[in-house]
Amino acid sequence: MRHVESEHKYNGQTLEMDSALEIMQNVYSLYYTAEDQGAEINYDWDVCAFDQLMKEDQDFCEMTTEFAMYRKDLITSDREAAAYIAALVRLHMLPADILDQRPAVVIPTTCAVDYSKYDQAAGQSVTGNGWTIDFNNSINKTIVTIVADPTGEIKKAVEAAGFWYSPTFGTYNKKFTRKAHKAALELIKTLNGAAA
Repeated sequence: MRHVESEHKYNGQTLEMDSALEIMQNVYSLYYTAEDQGAEINYDWDVCAFDQLMKEDQDFCEMTTEFAMYRKDLITSDREAAAYIAALVRLHMLPADILDQRPAVVIPTTCAVDYSKYDQAAGQSVTGNGWTIDFNNSINKTIVTIVADPTGEIKKAVEAAGFWYSPTFGTYNKKFTRKAHKAALELIKTLNGAAA
């Protein structure tokens, strides 16, 4: 896959448009699903940071405008703004002085079906404190997305569970098999225990 990079730089870097869009869409879907199931997610800091940077930082504004043109849609909702900032965090685009102020975004674990059963897990997402696991049967992958990991403990647990990292999509993956499903269930226990 050929990466499409922004013409404008922010924080000394060009933005990988395709990677940013993929991560933003994943995080947006995660937020939407969790909120639809009644979970309260506080991403106010990300929304405020987006608004402030758009008003005060010309480089950020130019890069974001270029990204919106690539996406063929403006960033208009709070959820979209938060997901975009989350994508920039994942891609290490935010300056350290801004990133240091960002709190972890807490996503309570919710799931409408019994994802612990392999035959019901297909197509479902499980969200927790700083992570999500998607049982994506349409592309035959079990996908772990780390949304916020200030201590690095989530990354350690995911790697220990045998998920491999895809720099293209910024996620950790395994095939969607019974073995991977079992590994994901153990990982969920580990991550929930670490957040307790």
